[in-house]
Amino acid sequence: MAPRLPATGVPTPALTVRAGRIWAKSTDVAAFFGKRHDNVLQSIENLDVPADFTDLNFQVSEYLDASGKANKSYEMTRDGFTIVAFGFTGANAMAFKLAYIQGFNAMEQALYGPPDPSMIGPLPAKKLSTGERKEIGQLLHRKVANAVRYFEKSSIQGMSRMLCERFGVKYYGNIRPDDLVEALERLDEIDPIDAFNMWVGRQEQGEG
Repeated sequence: MAPRLPATGVPTPALTVRAGRIWAKSTDVAAFFGKRHDNVLQSIENLDVPADFTDLNFQVSEYLDASGKANKSYEMTRDGFTIVAFGFTGANAMAFKLAYIQGFNAMEQALYGPPDPSMIGPLPAKKLSTGERKEIGQLLHRKVANAVRYFEKSSIQGMSRMLCERFGVKYYGNIRPDDLVEALERLDEIDPIDAFNMWVGRQEQGEG
């Protein structure tokens, strides 16, 4: 069944509840973002994250294809989805990521209800001023913006290096014109998360 379209024109993500937790299926994520499922699986399995994070936020599952054959898939929590989708790019990628996060929020609200005031504790006698709240908000946005820029720069460096190594050149501008089509196909196959992990790993090892 095709996803329902809200007023924004962005499809409504498919989410499920299991054992009191909200999960997104890798097959649904792939379809939602218009990606091949095997590429989404590769992104998940190549994540450079601690094992306890993987165990907590990803569960191996399976689905039946049109022929009835069982194939591997994953279910992921909000945190798992956020890590995987971080590397997704494209014209509508950001809007689709936000739609998924909003979907998680809405389902959590429906599942758990509003927070219990007794668990929050008493409100402080004096609240932060508008300027003080703005200062915190600006710092949050700067840190996220810096993280995004770092990811973007490192991913580009990593993809460039992987492409150059594939064609035996030091700069992608030196790729032969006859290899352009193959180079573009190869670049399209490279996962930005894989490129980021490769580049950062080499920098840490001093390979550059």
